[in-house]
Amino acid sequence: MSASGPVEDFINRWSSVGGSERANYQLFITELCALLDVPLPQPARDDADDNAYVFERRVTFAHGDGQQSFGFIDCYRRGAFVLEAKKLKAASHTRGFDEALLRARSQAEGYARALPAAEGRPPFVVVVDVGRPKADFIVGNPPFIGKLKMREALGDGYVEALRSVWKQVPDSADFVMYWWEQAADHVRGRNCRRFGLITTNSIAMVFNRRVVERHLSGTPPLCLAMAHQAIHERL
Repeated sequence: MSASGPVEDFINRWSSVGGSERANYQLFITELCALLDVPLPQPARDDADDNAYVFERRVTFAHGDGQQSFGFIDCYRRGAFVLEAKKLKAASHTRGFDEALLRARSQAEGYARALPAAEGRPPFVVVVDVGRPKADFIVGNPPFIGKLKMREALGDGYVEALRSVWKQVPDSADFVMYWWEQAADHVRGRNCRRFGLITTNSIAMVFNRRVVERHLSGTPPLCLAMAHQAIHERL
């Protein structure tokens, strides 16, 4: 392990990878889980109903003509996410890269819809470009889950893991602020250029504003632009 730290070591290790998605994605995800100190995917079983957190989770697609076909989710965790891994050749600033990510997202959403109804729909669809852990821009629409509903929606284990990793985010903050905190860290650390997130006006509330204010007054400071003037004035 170098003096740069485990996160930097992980980025450096995977930034130079040139192999295929199929050859590398399971190791990439396993090492990412270890870095984040979260549980690893489990060995798959013959009965798909037993595969709550596995690589290559099988799903069945029912077609309009009565036929069926099968697909495999790259990494699946019941009640949490569907993950689709890709190894994209297009440069991250190109239209081809954006279109490839959108196709991958559509593929992952199709897998989520094909899961048995009894399992419910996972709240997150994750697309990973294996070997490209850096990004120029972060753009998204994080799910809004109020702080009082996080345990009900995500489970105690998920919430405890989230708060143990992002200790700088107050427990009183809404779920969206964990996304905001991470994106702001990346921009201020010059790991990406800008970020844009869709949020509600609760970002101006005291319990969420603490996260924003820390970055606005930090060194270097974050410059914030908002489309909603009333919210901007309250911040």
